[in-house]
Amino acid sequence: ENGNPGEHELLAGEHGEAMAAARWLAVQPDVDVDQLSVFGTAEGGALAALLALDPEAPFATIAAVSAVTTTTTFARWQRDGGKALPFDVNDPVEQRRRALLPNAAELARPPVLYVVQDDVEGARDAQRLQGRAPPLVELVPVPGDATTAGLTHPEAYTRALHGIPGVTLPR
Repeated sequence: ENGNPGEHELLAGEHGEAMAAARWLAVQPDVDVDQLSVFGTAEGGALAALLALDPEAPFATIAAVSAVTTTTTFARWQRDGGKALPFDVNDPVEQRRRALLPNAAELARPPVLYVVQDDVEGARDAQRLQGRAPPLVELVPVPGDATTAGLTHPEAYTRALHGIPGVTLPR
């Protein structure tokens, strides 16, 4: 999306593309599948989080910063920003295709959701998800705003995702 060629689907078709890429990556000879992780921010975070629903996803860790996890985000985008969405935000079938919250009970593996402290609505949405999902969904508060949080400490995120002893994310 964001000016790229192709059909604007907003998280409906990208899941299949991400899974195809993950399957390809997982069988490469130089890839340790036990260390394969996926990480995204904002809409990319939403896609990463949706991969947590797929039991075939070959990821050891799934994590996201400022992920779109609830359908209220789509309605908010349309209402406040006038963002043109390629689906009816009130259609429950379309909502289930694009947001983690309506599918929370079906998580195949729990994601780690980094919740940006300055994103009040996003934090509230993540807490709603944690209340509805299996208790293993981890919410980690991080400083900053939704635009910069994933960019200000990328090495710390990467190292924390791989469980390197003694590494914690900045708070």
